Amino acid sequence: MMKRTWTAEDIHFLRDAWGTLSLHSIANRLNRSVSAVRNRANREGLRDPRFIADVLTINQLSRALCVSYSVVMKWINRFSLPIETRVFVAHEVKTVDMSKFWKWAEFHKSLIDFSKVEPYLLGPEPTWVKTRRQADSIRDWRIKRSLTDAWTREEDRKLQNLLILQRFTYPEIAFRLRRSEEAIKRRIYFLGIKARPVRANNRFYSAEELSTMTSMAENGQCLEEIASRIGKSARGVRDKMERMGYKFKRGVPLFEEALS
Repeated sequence: MMKRTWTAEDIHFLRDAWGTLSLHSIANRLNRSVSAVRNRANREGLRDPRFIADVLTINQLSRALCVSYSVVMKWINRFSLPIETRVFVAHEVKTVDMSKFWKWAEFHKSLIDFSKVEPYLLGPEPTWVKTRRQADSIRDWRIKRSLTDAWTREEDRKLQNLLILQRFTYPEIAFRLRRSEEAIKRRIYFLGIKARPVRANNRFYSAEELSTMTSMAENGQCLEEIASRIGKSARGVRDKMERMGYKFKRGVPLFEEALS
């Protein structure tokens, strides 16, 4: 079956109706399938009609961020997410202005897992979102791998060789094996290995190391990443950051709470 060519008139109607009529209505008017209309809309650069406005309802925002309605309401009540009340078809609806949302989200990064948010689903993104999405992806991957992936013989041999050399700390070994420090500790115990990693110097922190810690915390990077970057243990870094006023969620320093 040959594909029907899209005429200039078809495309004009699609653009004019997008975000006003439902996909099914547009498909019926054009005598095309819903998937054909959706594919053409993607080619034309038309965004999801649910998110075409500069404001979103609470339901729309919760779906886009892959959280429940109650979570967004908690952000409103406990973390002052700015909202407005607008009238749509004679009904009052709580909405979030996206420009205000991004300003709020920058200060509350730890509340959102950006690895679950489709890039640009919420429109143009601030530059910091890309870094945060990468940090969330790495953190989630590390947690999942440490909990579910079985150790291979090759990994066990590499762990033993790194320990025999007596040159590497826990964070350095964790980085090389792409596992958490806790996973390394459990594996050493399980294998009955007597050798231990070199102790990291967790007592002294230079001004440069403290600056790196703060910067990485602001970007949402996990303890293992921060510890590996500055050559400290994750436990030592956590102790230091707790003394600096940080709190933690899923092993990630809550940068905004340290500022409050």
